[in-house]
Amino acid sequence: KSQIKETIGLSALLTFILELQSFSFAIEFIIYPIMLFLGLLAVVANTKKETEKIGATIKVVLGVFVIFYFAHSFFVSIMSPSVTFSWANLTELLTPVLLSFSFMPFIYMLYLYQAYETKLLGLKIYFDDEALFNYAKKLAICFFRTDLDALNRWVRNIHINEIKTKEGIKASLKDVKLRKKIESNPPEVDNKYGWSPFLAKDFLVGKGVDTNDYHFSFDTWISCSHMIEIGNDGLFRDSVAYYLYGDEYAAKKLKLRANINNSPISNCSKNTISLLAEELI
Repeated sequence: KSQIKETIGLSALLTFILELQSFSFAIEFIIYPIMLFLGLLAVVANTKKETEKIGATIKVVLGVFVIFYFAHSFFVSIMSPSVTFSWANLTELLTPVLLSFSFMPFIYMLYLYQAYETKLLGLKIYFDDEALFNYAKKLAICFFRTDLDALNRWVRNIHINEIKTKEGIKASLKDVKLRKKIESNPPEVDNKYGWSPFLAKDFLVGKGVDTNDYHFSFDTWISCSHMIEIGNDGLFRDSVAYYLYGDEYAAKKLKLRANINNSPISNCSKNTISLLAEELI
């Protein structure tokens, strides 16, 4: 999406307009070295606090020049519409866009290939069986196609559940697909049994705490977040993580885990933990 926006976005159009017209060779021969020098000077000025104001001033000068250059190109283009709105200029505008779009499928396929190769590399060592690895690889490609999130879950589940048979591989693939389908339309859970794991794992999303998918791990079902740093800056900052445990159908226990690395606990850490705990109550 970002590549498409970059290709057909406003910046691409502005760049095209900017390049439609130019000054004479003599003027550009003088201006461009000066602009390059000012640009380098602005970069150097921003490396030191005492020269930041100088760097900001230089950036303003550069910005004014860019605006002037754009206004000149736009004005000259409007004044000569027969030249501006020509087939040659239209071709010059559309050719890079069409080439970019035609190249995107190749880039996307290369991205998928690299992702599969990277994720499945560990399985090749784990299985220690070329035939079994190739079997798992082919099935994974057929099952997941472009769904790299499902691929990541499946690779994790293979390691956690120590699967090393064809039957286990096929069952694990189907399980990941099933869990993704259930997530897209989660069933309601009666309060007496606990919480819906698909809803409970997002209880703290509004506070910046994201969890992974709800999955079977060793002897329980679990979803958890990464350790998130809180509190005041320090060598070892305090941190907090969110866990939920249960069975396949419902989350039975919600857990907020705090690691206090600085004693006494700071007010900032205390307030953050209290805020997250209140959100769960």
